[in-house]
Amino acid sequence: MSNTVKGWLCAIAGMVTMGVSHLCYSIIIILMASMVAAVGCSAAEGALIFSITAIGSLVASLFIGSLLKVLKTKYVYVIGGILQGALLVTMGYSTNLMLVYVMAFLFGIGNKFCGAMTHQINVTNWFASGRGTISSMGTLVSGLINTVTGVLSSMFGYQTYSLIAGFVLAGIIVVLGLLFVCDAPEKYGMQQIVLKEKEGKKTRTIGADSKVYETAMPISKLLRQPLLWAVLVCPFLMQFACTIYYSNQSLVLGSMGLDVVQISYCVSIVSISQMILVPLFGVLSDVISARKTLIIYCVVGAANMFLFSLTSQMGLIGGMIIAFFYNAGMVNLYFGAVVATPLFGVNKSATITGWCNASVSVAAMIAPVFAAGLYGATGSFVLLLAIAGCCFTVVVILAAIGMSSKARKHLEAADKPYKEAEAIAEAVAA
Repeated sequence: MSNTVKGWLCAIAGMVTMGVSHLCYSIIIILMASMVAAVGCSAAEGALIFSITAIGSLVASLFIGSLLKVLKTKYVYVIGGILQGALLVTMGYSTNLMLVYVMAFLFGIGNKFCGAMTHQINVTNWFASGRGTISSMGTLVSGLINTVTGVLSSMFGYQTYSLIAGFVLAGIIVVLGLLFVCDAPEKYGMQQIVLKEKEGKKTRTIGADSKVYETAMPISKLLRQPLLWAVLVCPFLMQFACTIYYSNQSLVLGSMGLDVVQISYCVSIVSISQMILVPLFGVLSDVISARKTLIIYCVVGAANMFLFSLTSQMGLIGGMIIAFFYNAGMVNLYFGAVVATPLFGVNKSATITGWCNASVSVAAMIAPVFAAGLYGATGSFVLLLAIAGCCFTVVVILAAIGMSSKARKHLEAADKPYKEAEAIAEAVAA
């Protein structure tokens, strides 16, 4: 099998398993009401599942990079698929809430094993160019797969649905993982794939603007570099801003005077825009650079939040506008392959991608509590969304200054002694 075929099969399998993992999370929402009734707990106790899964995802983000160095990638997918299916079955048949909580924590780990983070690592390993486009296309697959959720849930009873969903979805992930997911190309004596496209009689490399600089300094020394902290803070702020809106979505739209039907339209717009804006981010990152694309998206995200006072007066149209452009911030999930890899190199991409995802998970846990407290104190969403706008603005500043060519040159200068030491070690070894 050629490296092109093997790499593409791995990438496509990653896209599908990422979509199935998103579907597993959506099914938790569908099963929630029936589970709460069966267990006899309150809605708040049931909703705690989401916080626990977020903690599991955070834990997984911190060690998955190291795990992939000692365990085959396909086995990580197999474990992830089994852990996700286990929670779905448990929600259908267990009346022990503590057991459900334990499985929710493991689900969070499994969901991260088969999600965007691992897909990015695979793409980074296999593709020398076009990483942004391929990484973000997984979101399009996820959106298409999630359209079947409501249809299937209406065909079966609560317990039957949880059993079928748990075994079938876990089975899909396990089979795809075993058959198509693979380790980095050097493990098989292969090379990375370089995508080309024709421009008239010329041929150019897709994503050539995202040239990778491979740092030689150890990861512990990188932690002293401002550029790394800029890369870690940006996804945190973007997720914080997005969660402020998303965790209060129905209330925000209701405050604009929208009824239940209109709110459902806007919620659908969120899913549609995600399938458009996130893949577009990947494409633009390969064409005009990740830094410029990030700045454009965050300017749009900031404007969307700051202009809430205006759009809130526009009824359904205003609700659709804020719902569509809310997803400008959801590209934070793709910082690993799209933003961090060109700055720090392929060898450190797994670790740094994990840290980026960890910062996202922390923001996802903190933001709902912060938003609920501030709204309770002010009774208005204007200030809350203005704070979200400020988060996007800070990202614009960090991207403009912290990720500039000057900042990159500073990193390369700091890395020079390590490069020289690496070259000496290689010469001695030869």
